[in-house]
Amino acid sequence: MKQEKQKSTNRFVSLLGLLLISILLVSCRSVDKTANNHTNPDITPTKPQLVKFLEQTNGNFINRSELLLNQDWIYYTDYDQNGRVYRIRTDKTEKSIINRSPMLTYLFILDNRIHFFNYLDWSIMDKDGANQSQFPKLQYNGLPLETVPVNVIPYRDWIFFRGFPEILGDNEKSNLYKMNKDRSNITLIYHGGTDYLNVTPQALFFVELPSYHILTCQLDGSNVKKLNQEASKNLISDGEWVYYLNEEDNDTLYRIRSDGTQRVQITNDAIRCYNVLNEWIYYSNHDDNDSLYRIKSDGTEKTKIIEGKTSHIYVYGDWIYYLNEEDCFQFYKLSLDGTINEPIADKD
Repeated sequence: MKQEKQKSTNRFVSLLGLLLISILLVSCRSVDKTANNHTNPDITPTKPQLVKFLEQTNGNFINRSELLLNQDWIYYTDYDQNGRVYRIRTDKTEKSIINRSPMLTYLFILDNRIHFFNYLDWSIMDKDGANQSQFPKLQYNGLPLETVPVNVIPYRDWIFFRGFPEILGDNEKSNLYKMNKDRSNITLIYHGGTDYLNVTPQALFFVELPSYHILTCQLDGSNVKKLNQEASKNLISDGEWVYYLNEEDNDTLYRIRSDGTQRVQITNDAIRCYNVLNEWIYYSNHDDNDSLYRIKSDGTEKTKIIEGKTSHIYVYGDWIYYLNEEDCFQFYKLSLDGTINEPIADKD
C-alpha cells in the first residue's frame, strides 16, 4: 500500500496549478497557435441512452463541473480569461461573460438559477449573470459549519455535499452531509474524511480518507459498506457499476459492481481523467500525451479519437465536451460519430 499522499494538500497544489495556467495563457493570446485536432475517421457512432437520474451525471460533477449544458446554452469556465464564467448558445452566438470572479468551479443549476463555488464561498446568480449573491455560511446544530461545501450534488428534494476543510490536511472534517434544497435542515450522513462523492437513486458512493478505499451507504447514511481494498480516486457510478482509477496500479481504470463483486481492470493505460456514457468510456490517455480515447466498459474496442493533450471531459446528450490544452485551453465539442470537433466558441 502506498503511503498517504495528503490529497488535501494536493488541492492547494492544484489551485497553484490553475494560477500557472493563467500565466501560460498570456503567451497563448499573443501567438496564433494551431492545435492538432486530428480526429479518427473510423469512429462508429453510438446512440446516447444515458441513464439520467441527476440533472448532470456523476462523471460531470467529478470532473469539477466547469461546463454545463442547459437547453441551448453552454455555461463554462474560460481558462483563457482567468477562469471567468461565460455563456454561449450551442450555435456559437450570443457569447457573454456572466461572472468576472476568477477560478469558479462546480457549476450547477437548481430552480432555474446557477450555483457556483470558488473553494471559499457558495454563490448564486440568474442564468444571465444578474442578481448575484453569496450564501451565508452554513449552520449545523446552531453553529457555523467548519468546512466549505464541495462536491455539491442536488438530487430530488435534497442537496448532498462533502466538506472541504478550511485548514488543509484536516481531513477528518470532510464529512458527508445532506440538506433541503432551501439549505435548511443540514444532516450529517457520514463522519470522517471523504472525497469523490457520487449520488445514485439507491446509494451514495465515495472514497474514505485516509485509506482511499471505496465506501457506499444508503442516502440516509445507513448500511456503510467497503467495496475494495486499494487506493482509489475519480469515482463515477451509474448505479450498477462504480468506475475508478486505481492509484496502486498506475492510475489505470477499474470497475466494480455496486455490491463489491466483479472487480475488473478495463484498460492498463494510465488515465488522467475520464467520463462514462452508457457502455462507452472516454478518457485522456496519459501514456499517449493525454490524447482522447474511448473504450467499451468491458475493455474492448479501444480507439484513439483526438490526438493531443485533453482534459476535463463532460458528456451531454450526443456530444462530448473536453478541454483542448493545445489550443489555449479552450473547450471543444465532439460529436459521437467523430465528424464534428470544434471549439464551443470562436476566438475574440
